[in-house]
Amino acid sequence: MQQVEIVCMKKLLLVISLCLSIVANAQVSDSVANVVYAQCDKLLQTISVSQGVEVEWNALDSIFLPDAQLTVVGARNGNTFIYDLELKRFKSIDTYTKNGFEEKAIAREIWGTPHMALVKETYTATVETTGKVEKGINFYTFVFTKGQWLIKSLAFEAFE
Repeated sequence: MQQVEIVCMKKLLLVISLCLSIVANAQVSDSVANVVYAQCDKLLQTISVSQGVEVEWNALDSIFLPDAQLTVVGARNGNTFIYDLELKRFKSIDTYTKNGFEEKAIAREIWGTPHMALVKETYTATVETTGKVEKGINFYTFVFTKGQWLIKSLAFEAFE
């Protein structure tokens, strides 16, 4: 029985080593990270407006793929909800202008390959009219196409 446990431990260590090598190889260069993070910043700056100021939605066309998907995840009354939005639908939301909104990144992590990058971003968001401050998380999928890094998908959830 003890030998079976040793074999299982060796296999587990091998799997962990392989996973760590995959993660190490998934790191992106600083120059790619800077470009991708600049795209994240542009999104947050675009949707951060004072009450009554129109969001410049067309600015998003330069950082999203036309068929990009946005997913809002949350909970209400103990039930999880999921809303999938196309970029066109997201751009029609007037909540940001109506209430005033500011979102700031707290921390980011990036992983990737030469043609894809995944970003995990924690943030704080403040609604101007209510003063409500929320913390949340954004998960971005970027692809490198036609010489630029563009957002293919964005999933987000406010959790505090």
